[in-house]
Amino acid sequence: MTLIVTGTKNFTSFVTYILVTTGMNLIGQTKILRLRKIRDLFEILTSTFSNFYNPSENLAVDEFVVSFKGRVIFKQYIPKKRKRFDIKIFKLCDSTGYTYDMKVYMGKDRQHTAQHLTATRATVTELTWKIEGRGHTLYMDNFFSSPELFDDLANKRVYCCGTVRPNRRGMPQDRRRQN
Repeated sequence: MTLIVTGTKNFTSFVTYILVTTGMNLIGQTKILRLRKIRDLFEILTSTFSNFYNPSENLAVDEFVVSFKGRVIFKQYIPKKRKRFDIKIFKLCDSTGYTYDMKVYMGKDRQHTAQHLTATRATVTELTWKIEGRGHTLYMDNFFSSPELFDDLANKRVYCCGTVRPNRRGMPQDRRRQN
């Protein structure tokens, strides 16, 4: 599938006529089933983002929410956000704001739990596998950062900087908050 759309007016008219169907029957693959209607389009977008752009040295990992009024099983309730029921997406972005890679959060991933990885560590590792060994610097907030993640990424030549929660597992005792 090749998609060439130029200009805002053409893109708007293209989006108006998109028909999303159920497609093939994918029994037993629950994570794929959750995105089955937009999976192909989502994969085309993410591969295009990374194939046609060489990111700068400084990258950031963050989460953002997308408004969605329909019914999906992976809609998130985030009480501290203005839009409380939305779809959560994790992004790897360039310093210019360009999205290099992204992943839709579809609920708890039991496969990574079995591997003794935290959910945030698994997410960051999945988003950064394309930039391993290139010497990029990755910035993140305290939701993602942990000493184990920083060590793991440093071994892969992805250097990290970010805030950290003092009570995070793996923090040295002298850096923990004293109550």
